[in-house]
Amino acid sequence: MPGAKFLELAETLERVRLTSKKNEKVAILAAFLSRLDEDEVEAAARFATGRATRKGSADETQVGYSTLVGVLVGLTGVTQEELSRSYLRHGDISESFAEFIGRKREGTLFAGEEGLTILDVASTFDRMTEAKGKGSAALKADLVKSLLLRSGGPLEAKYVVRSSARR
Repeated sequence: MPGAKFLELAETLERVRLTSKKNEKVAILAAFLSRLDEDEVEAAARFATGRATRKGSADETQVGYSTLVGVLVGLTGVTQEELSRSYLRHGDISESFAEFIGRKREGTLFAGEEGLTILDVASTFDRMTEAKGKGSAALKADLVKSLLLRSGGPLEAKYVVRSSARR
């Protein structure tokens, strides 16, 4: 399954989230991971745990709540009041992204893009992790925004944000 789509991972993670049975969670995730190439497995497993970086890495993406809010407001025009109500309802910024991403006011330059792959997302997160010093916050916001612009919809947006957010 070379070039596995991030949407397929997001759908798998959502199925895992929606079941309360531990063995079923393991079976769902194992079935998905078994179809991936080796480099995709590492990234997908990392995202499944909610991490953007490799285990043991001292570096993180360090994308904070205010940066994510700025990206969402810029992409969708959502008001602070709407966002606050959504966050109170869901208790998770990634759920708020899923709720509002359909309002995107921008699109990608190339209409025929194939969508995000697991390795696209992993590579972008690596770039975020490497960004340090002056201008790094703006670069990280731009990188998150680029992923969200290429995302296919609410579910992908939710898991991009869930993995990139500072914990």
